[in-house]
Amino acid sequence: MELKKLAALAAAAVMPLSLISCTFGYQSDRDKKEASNNASLRQEARTADTSGILDRYENIDIDKLNSDIEKFLDDVHSSGNDVQADIDGLLDTLAKSYNAKTFSEIAYYMDFGSDALEAEADGCTEEASVAYEAISYAFHVAYQSAYPEYVDLIRPYIDDDWLDYYNSPGVTLERIEKNTRQAFASGDSDLDEYYDVAYGSETDEDKLDLEAAKIYLQILEGYDTETFYDDFSRDYTPEEIMPVCEMVRSELVPVSQHGLDAVMDHPSYEDLIGADFPGDELLPTLQKYAERLSPQIGEAAKRLSDKDLCFITEGRNSYNGSFTATLPADGDSVIYIYRDELVTDMIGIIHEFGHFYASYYDDTSAYDQTNCLDVAEIQSQGMELLFLQFYDEIFGDNGSIMRLYKLNDILDYAISGCLMAEFEYKVLENRDSLTPEEVVECYHEIMDDYYPDSHFYYVSHIFEQPGYYISYGVSALAALDIISDCYDDRDRALEKYEKIAHVKAFSPDCSFKAALSDCGLSDVLTEDYIKGLAATVDGLISREEG
Repeated sequence: MELKKLAALAAAAVMPLSLISCTFGYQSDRDKKEASNNASLRQEARTADTSGILDRYENIDIDKLNSDIEKFLDDVHSSGNDVQADIDGLLDTLAKSYNAKTFSEIAYYMDFGSDALEAEADGCTEEASVAYEAISYAFHVAYQSAYPEYVDLIRPYIDDDWLDYYNSPGVTLERIEKNTRQAFASGDSDLDEYYDVAYGSETDEDKLDLEAAKIYLQILEGYDTETFYDDFSRDYTPEEIMPVCEMVRSELVPVSQHGLDAVMDHPSYEDLIGADFPGDELLPTLQKYAERLSPQIGEAAKRLSDKDLCFITEGRNSYNGSFTATLPADGDSVIYIYRDELVTDMIGIIHEFGHFYASYYDDTSAYDQTNCLDVAEIQSQGMELLFLQFYDEIFGDNGSIMRLYKLNDILDYAISGCLMAEFEYKVLENRDSLTPEEVVECYHEIMDDYYPDSHFYYVSHIFEQPGYYISYGVSALAALDIISDCYDDRDRALEKYEKIAHVKAFSPDCSFKAALSDCGLSDVLTEDYIKGLAATVDGLISREEG
């Protein structure tokens, strides 16, 4: 593939390999644990917070929580007590701890150099972790010894796999808190070592690749091929995905090249480079066109300003990612947008609004929340595709080239997600026999045709969350199931989108293939679908070329 691909991607502000890490705003500051117990810094945080965000929550009191847990454990051992009120109180405290975590992180991200705000964010995150573990302990201990009249009340909060652990001799509430705080403070030594390599002073990128490969092999010692996807609520295995990755490589990469050529050859290409979308117009523009999609979508967009749930920031002092996070104590969510001062910022806020809108319909409690990323990313990418119909109005003369950009962008999600999944599985399968040099060779063998001149150590996701990356790929394939209708039958596209938006991606019962089936969407992990998708998107690119 031509080297111009990488240059075009950079010029068009596409983000190969890193993509958009958007769902929860992963905090990757390797020194964060050191500040988490710094009480004096936390006391300074509210003075340091010029945004007023810290005023939107109250810190939970762990001592008070422990007292509430002890009362709950006493109440389940005698008849006639209001155990439901005890349970509701514990869950309410947990929800408040998650609110504190979210708002404190946003305040820190908006002033990323503040030690005081960092300490507050880390302290709130630690307290949320302690609260969850302590409450989980309480439920599992109570379930084993509660009066029969309370068993059905407690049962929904029980994971049978953890009953023996929580009820083992020596496992106490005090020990749970101590172990949680220690785990938070120590962090992951392999991950810290990776950050030392990736963000250190070494400039020889080949050396950085080799050092990162050594660490990657260490990280993979904790994984095996059979359970690699177990933490992601997936109903498919890596073995099932490998043929899909091959099909994506063979069918979609040529279409992507066609799309990039179309972008670069477009009459508006020079106008697109460096074009900006004014920051103060992002939210009003989103709201204007959301209302035209449907009253329900418009209402959700209006809530962003009515309840001050959208934070847009820019500049070197801010965290340069975008994400959506839940506020379970309020039954709401909040969006954080980092503005790159590019025309693509408008696409970024639409993407995050897709997550926000879907959260409208997800009432999963804080205690039960997981995150089926495969489905959550369909909800965000699908919203992006619904907005294609407004591009001529939103972007003016650049409407056509921006549609081409978006088509190529979502193809890039599918391709990079599948290529990285192929790499991860191949290395894991041969982990015990590969050298660091062979890991790097494997990376380039798989990636270089599509991403020439990229480097292995760039891809932080595979160190932070091995197995995560395929979510980008499969969700893009599924979102593209509505692409033809977004052009030719917009009412039908909206109907399809609404079905997937109503799926509760935070529910532990959510899974990818089941969600697609329940919503009447295609089985996207098949050869027929991928070949048909390639032909469809290639045709749409030609249509935009005129």
